[in-house]
Amino acid sequence: MTNSSALGNPAPAEAHNPPPTAAEPMTSPSKVELRADRLAYMADMIRELQIMASEAQCETLAGILGLAHAEANQKAALLR
Repeated sequence: MTNSSALGNPAPAEAHNPPPTAAEPMTSPSKVELRADRLAYMADMIRELQIMASEAQCETLAGILGLAHAEANQKAALLR
């Protein structure tokens, strides 16, 4: 028996995950948690860049990164 998708034929519809319906929310708790985790990670990375910019005496860059760090932390906190 041969695999139909190996022959260039599409796989049966059952093999694909259906798209979310209107009854299913697009932002399930796991997606919200994932977004909060990503924002917290970005805040940590931005903070490291801010420290590097400050050590390199790039005050403007350090200030901009400080604002980005604050925003990422704030948004992450709102999601938790």
